[in-house]
Amino acid sequence: MVPGKHLALAILLFITAAAPAQEEGPEEEFDFSNLVPAEDIKAFCSPRILNGGPQNLFSIGYDVQGTHDLAAGGYQGFPDQDIEVNRIREFRIDAQYPVISKNNITVNLQFNYLRTWFAYGEDELLVHPFLQTLDENGLTSMSFSTVVFKPLDLDNFLLVQAGASLNGDYTLGEMQSLSHTRFFAAVIYGWKPNDRKMWGLGLSRTYIGGSLNYLPVFYYQYSSVDGQWGVDVLLPSRADLKRNFGRKNILSLGWNVQGNSYRLNALQDEEANLEPELRRSELRIRAIYDRAITNTLWFSLQGGLRYSWDFNADDGDFFRSFFSDDPYLFENEQGNPLFAQLSLRWVSP
Repeated sequence: MVPGKHLALAILLFITAAAPAQEEGPEEEFDFSNLVPAEDIKAFCSPRILNGGPQNLFSIGYDVQGTHDLAAGGYQGFPDQDIEVNRIREFRIDAQYPVISKNNITVNLQFNYLRTWFAYGEDELLVHPFLQTLDENGLTSMSFSTVVFKPLDLDNFLLVQAGASLNGDYTLGEMQSLSHTRFFAAVIYGWKPNDRKMWGLGLSRTYIGGSLNYLPVFYYQYSSVDGQWGVDVLLPSRADLKRNFGRKNILSLGWNVQGNSYRLNALQDEEANLEPELRRSELRIRAIYDRAITNTLWFSLQGGLRYSWDFNADDGDFFRSFFSDDPYLFENEQGNPLFAQLSLRWVSP
């Protein structure tokens, strides 16, 4: 053996002999007390369904209604008056901001603004004060609300909305007193059997019919297996059948009801102790085409027939049943024109 190899072997044997033998100690313990069994981890359903379409965050829209007749009933010595409305224009803003977005709760703040202008024929001589205030002041509606989606588990949820609105023949330059704020609310208990369907039943305090009312609510959302068809229903507010042409083109057919009670400030009569409020409610039978410009910016075009459900005036704010035959302060009649609406939407895909 080569001397160098003998030396290397001797050094190796020395190191091996000199190294202390490693003692095999007891197995290291692990604390399992902080682990949660899989069956105890609670899962929650989400507030959206598959292929349900983008969620609106901010939209701005412009609405035009065509020519129609408008008849105002007699009030405080002013006789009935019939005129022709050339058009009604509306500008609207709808915003939704998620302040809390967790698996176990979602909270959104909503803001809605609707400004309505009435344009009459050039030869119309306005005598009735109701027609005059519509011409000079128009109608304004602003509302703030909170929407809470609280999943209870994978299959059940609560949906709660509460808000306040200020409606009347006022402008932003001459605001209406906050003492005439109107409050609305709704609560729904729902079921979500799978990722493509959710539905619920509830109760609402609403002005959708023009006057204050308490109505049952039915909520239903559905998307087909292939994602091409969908249903979006919130009765009595809206119902739409949707056809998805890919992820960026949606056609909807259906209807919606919008309404509120508007304080007519120009018609207040302190001597007679009268506080007229316009019960405005309308049904819109419509078709809507939504198209994506980018992933977050959408273009929306809708059109159809606007049917006037209620346009009468009451004295003050109070509950009026749909089956009530109590007389109004004065009654008005509107024609039912066609309408078109164009809007841009910023969405969450």
